[in-house]
Amino acid sequence: MKNIFIRSLSIPKIIREMNESNDIKKITQYENVLITIYANFLLLLGAITNIVLRLLYFRDHPMDILFDSIIFVVLIILFSINILAPISVLAKSHVIAFLNTISFIFVAVRYYEKIGPAIWLVATLQLIIGVILIHRITLSMTGIVTVIVGIYIWSKNLEIDFKLSRLFYVTQFILLLYLFAVSRIVSQINVSRIKKIISLYNNEISKKEEITKLYEEISATEEEIREQNEQLRAYNEKIMQHEEKLNYLAFYDGLTELPNRKMIIERIELMITISEITSNPFAVVFIDLDNFKKINDSLGHHVGDLLIQAVSERLKEIVNEADMIGRMGGDEFALIVQRQISNQDLFVYINSIRNHFSKEYQLENVKVKITASIGIAIYPEDGTEAIELLKCADTSMYKAKDTGKDNVQFFKKEMRDEVVFKLELENQLRNAIENNEFYLVFQPQICLKESKIRGFEALVRWKTKDEKNISPVQFIPLAEETGLIIPLGDWILKNACKTYKRLQQRLDFKGYISVNISAIQIKDANFLEIVRNALNEAELMPECLEIEITESVLIDDLEGSIAKLKELKALGIRIALDDFGIGYSSLSYLKRLPIDTLKIDKSFIHDILTSEENKNIVGAIISLVHQLRLCVIAEGVEYESQLDYLRSKACDCVQGFYLGKPEIEEVITHSLSPINLIDRLD
Repeated sequence: MKNIFIRSLSIPKIIREMNESNDIKKITQYENVLITIYANFLLLLGAITNIVLRLLYFRDHPMDILFDSIIFVVLIILFSINILAPISVLAKSHVIAFLNTISFIFVAVRYYEKIGPAIWLVATLQLIIGVILIHRITLSMTGIVTVIVGIYIWSKNLEIDFKLSRLFYVTQFILLLYLFAVSRIVSQINVSRIKKIISLYNNEISKKEEITKLYEEISATEEEIREQNEQLRAYNEKIMQHEEKLNYLAFYDGLTELPNRKMIIERIELMITISEITSNPFAVVFIDLDNFKKINDSLGHHVGDLLIQAVSERLKEIVNEADMIGRMGGDEFALIVQRQISNQDLFVYINSIRNHFSKEYQLENVKVKITASIGIAIYPEDGTEAIELLKCADTSMYKAKDTGKDNVQFFKKEMRDEVVFKLELENQLRNAIENNEFYLVFQPQICLKESKIRGFEALVRWKTKDEKNISPVQFIPLAEETGLIIPLGDWILKNACKTYKRLQQRLDFKGYISVNISAIQIKDANFLEIVRNALNEAELMPECLEIEITESVLIDDLEGSIAKLKELKALGIRIALDDFGIGYSSLSYLKRLPIDTLKIDKSFIHDILTSEENKNIVGAIISLVHQLRLCVIAEGVEYESQLDYLRSKACDCVQGFYLGKPEIEEVITHSLSPINLIDRLD
């Protein structure tokens, strides 16, 4: 208990801690401190009394008085040094007993002649201290010295007239009572300590008996226990291995062994902290594989995983050692460029990484080529938080995809504005569906041979509550991206069928209503049921409905899409392939599709007057479609010369502003008559 004498000068605090403690060494040390305090107090009192009485009352020589006072002070110092010395508690107790004995001998020999019988007060004090300390060696030493000193004084047979006043003896008596009270307090502490020790001993005995009893109840042999220990050791090893694996998986991707999203975010946060100190910028780069889903779906997830692993290995080879590459998930990777580098050098560096994607990958028995779209965000220019920087890099990556894929884009503020606008438009779109802000317009399709209306194409329009018109070019792709095309498409189909039923009755003609269907709708498990419900609610014959699809419907799941289209055909519904000529490989699967009509994209019709090549393409398409015994419709007819050319090539039907703009139901009803509706064809 280091420096306890200095730290615990408060006697009540010492007594309280002695009562509260169960540590025998600690209690004994506290006793030593307590005895030292009282011994020093008495020695200090003796030194003062020595000076006062001998100087004023006995009038002794000053040098004798000074010598005795120095002895008292030396004893005080020795007591203090002992209690502060780095020795054992028992050794301190023995030293205290020795110093008490020395003090007693000194007082007895030097002052007996002056204080007479009062010397036995000192002897009593020594015995009290010996009892308090309990140690046999201390008690024996004190008792033996007291007897020897008594015999010595008796043998002298000194006959001295003691002239001390009664007041001195009264003071001595009060001091004796004080010492007796102190001894009682300390004795009580010792009694409490002994009771605690006995209680602790009994508790230990009781616990030992319980343990013995339990041990006797255990019937397992030493060999069984050894086997159990081996099993426990094996289990512990497995647990440690699992913990290491879990810790690894928490920060690394299981497929590629690259840092995962969590570790990437933590590294970005660390880089932000470092950059705040050094003021050095750094870059966060988002890398996304182009058309990975198509590869994954067509070649299988196993090949997709192999491609991700091959890409990660290639990235490890080409990425600078000072940078960190990780996998965010799916086909997305993130690169943290942790070096100081200019934007120009950064672009060259990232573009070189992009160029490496163009090299062919050999995956088992399959060779795959793939490109990547890459977005870059700079700290602190584009963001000051990890998530914000990742969002900016992600936004610029999507900008790279929107601009044709296989390119690199730095983040710009305008991109964030586009994202915000897109989010706002999405919220408006959701509200518009709930608030019924959409309406339909109908554009006539004209049969050239018979000079009559073949039918109408239903087109959706959106006018907000504040009378603002939103272009379908803006909201249709967003509806497909967010899945809102499902409820919107359901509304379009039902209202198109109902409106067309009314137009049939008012105009008294038979024809078709064409409705555009997106790839998202075709994939919906409830799509066929939605079509049936729309026809039933409008009381419209299935033969009057024509579903228009684009080649995008066929890209992701050709076989599944063909199966859905055949089910529609089985109901009597017509199928039209829209925007023909701008897709990927229409001719390769055109014969497999269960279609009735093919629509030539307006981009070919627009240049038909100025491009000989387009003229030849349109003529070839019409001839090919007729050989397949399909109906062909030319979209985007805006001039009479275009109409004349299409008629010369025996095009079946046309559609465009020259023959009729998309109009709402009321306008069509009042502007068209049942007989000879198209004067411009004459």
